[in-house]
Amino acid sequence: MLFINRNSLFLGSILLVVTLMSSCVGIDQLVNFKQGAPIPDEVVDVPPPPEFEIQTDDILQIQVVSSNMQLAAPYNPFMPSDGRMAGGGGMRGGDETGPMSYLVGKDGTIFFPRFGRVEVSGLSTAEITDKLTEMLRPAINDVVVKVRVLNFRVTVTGEVRSPGPVSVPEESLTILEAIGMSGDFTEFSNRENVLVVREVDGQRTFKRLNVLTTEVFDSPYYYLQQGDLVYVEPLKQKSGILSNEARATFSIIGGVSSVVSLVVTILAVTGTI
Repeated sequence: MLFINRNSLFLGSILLVVTLMSSCVGIDQLVNFKQGAPIPDEVVDVPPPPEFEIQTDDILQIQVVSSNMQLAAPYNPFMPSDGRMAGGGGMRGGDETGPMSYLVGKDGTIFFPRFGRVEVSGLSTAEITDKLTEMLRPAINDVVVKVRVLNFRVTVTGEVRSPGPVSVPEESLTILEAIGMSGDFTEFSNRENVLVVREVDGQRTFKRLNVLTTEVFDSPYYYLQQGDLVYVEPLKQKSGILSNEARATFSIIGGVSSVVSLVVTILAVTGTI
C-alpha cells in the first residue's frame, strides 16, 4: 500500500510554481530604449565624439611620409635608409612603409628619432600630428605625418556573454559597441544599472547608466574612454536559477514527482485512497 500525504504534495506543487514564476524575466527588462523620450522618426544631429587624449602607457603608431622617402627614412626606424621597404620591396608611388610604434612613458613623452623626448600626454592625435609636422618641416618640405592609437582598450565584465577586454584600432567606442563586442547582454543583465568606472589623472569616477532609456545617448559616458571598466550587474531573478547540476537533479525529481502524481490520481479515482 502506498501512503502519500496529499496536502504535502499540493503544497509542494504550489511552491514549485511560485519558484518558477519568480525566476521569470519580463519583456520590459529586456528591450532597450523603451523608456524616456520616444525614439524620433526624423534625423537627429549627433555631436562628434570627444577627442581622444593621449595618456601614459598608450601606444602610438607614427609614420612619416614624403615624396622623397630617403629624407623620411631616419624618422621611420624600420625603413632602410634608401627609402625602400624591408625585404627589397620598392615604394609604390610614394606609398607607405611599415610605421613605427611608440610607447608613451610615465613622463608623458615618446622618444622620437632625431628629436629625443617629445611631450604627447594630454594631446589628441591631430595635435600630435601638427606638432610633429612643424618639427619635421624644416628638414622635409612636403612631410606628411600619420598618427594613430593602437591600444584603445576597455574592459567589459559582469552579465555579458563574453566578458573581458575589448580592443579597437579606432579612437572612439560607445558603451553599446563595447557590450556588443562582448557578446551582448544575457537574458539576466540588469540594463537599468550598467556601471562605468573611469580613471583619469589619478581620479576615479563612477557612473551608472540605464540603457532601457533613450537618455543613454546623451550621457557623457556614452562614449567610453581609454581604460574604462564597464560592469553589467545581474538581475535579482538570476539568484533563483539553479546551477546546471542542480537543474539536472531537479529534472529527475520532477519526473519522479509526475509519476507519483499520476499514481495518486489513479488511486483517488479508483477509491483506493
